[in-house]
Amino acid sequence: MPQTKQDTIIGPHGNLTSALKEWLQSDDSFAEQGKVIRRLDEEPAYRDALLNECAHWIIERHITELRLKKLDNERATLPEAQFRDNLAKKNLLPRNSNTQKGNLGEIILAKYLEEITGYTTFGIHRLTYNTHIDQSMKGDDVLLFNPTNIGKDVIYGESKVRQTPDRAAIEAIVKNLQGNKKFPVSILFYADRLGAKGEEDLFNALDDLHLNVAKKKVPIRNVGFLLSKRDAVHDAQDTFMQVKRYLNTTNPDLVFVALGIDDVQSFVDEAYKRANIILLKGTL
Repeated sequence: MPQTKQDTIIGPHGNLTSALKEWLQSDDSFAEQGKVIRRLDEEPAYRDALLNECAHWIIERHITELRLKKLDNERATLPEAQFRDNLAKKNLLPRNSNTQKGNLGEIILAKYLEEITGYTTFGIHRLTYNTHIDQSMKGDDVLLFNPTNIGKDVIYGESKVRQTPDRAAIEAIVKNLQGNKKFPVSILFYADRLGAKGEEDLFNALDDLHLNVAKKKVPIRNVGFLLSKRDAVHDAQDTFMQVKRYLNTTNPDLVFVALGIDDVQSFVDEAYKRANIILLKGTL
């Protein structure tokens, strides 16, 4: 198939390898000046499998490997009631509904872009550094680096999750991805985290990248992401149709990914429910 504008900026949808591959159907047919959209729709039959993987992603992105190892030990040695009580008091995953939605949007966008581009965070998951689990974390929602040539370019994405798609959400995403705001602000965060792990070469490379981005010497590929409702009958309730209507950007390197699903709130609730089951039982 010929390469689409969306492919050139963020990579082919067909590169997916996880449960996202079966769950998501892609359409790149809409691309105009100021409006380059990748439409994603879910295949409901594959939602259950996706939610199982998504639960693991939630845990991976929120909780450090060391803490998970300690939980495994406690689960194996403590009485079940005591372990359950301790786990509840630790509050390791967000309980605030808005924070849950926001974090899940970041996680899904990050996984999607990592798979289709091959870009990476070098194992640094920013949500594990959030000092208040029930509040949204400041900084770039999704920031990915070229693993074979760190200085070549950067992928920076902004995501939102809404029960129904609205103009304000679309415009807020675009506002953060054009003009001077299209440049990420969190590169030094990743550099410092990697430096603390003894990754001196990566620290130096990202430190240099930060400076070159500030000097506007590095191409930035921007991705807006809205996960919201799918409605084949009412355009005002359909994610793709609302993005098509209200998207308008001066950034030629921005792709807006519009994902429409059925019953957004139940999707979010179920993803976190399964993640909490894994923490409690060690498996689904």
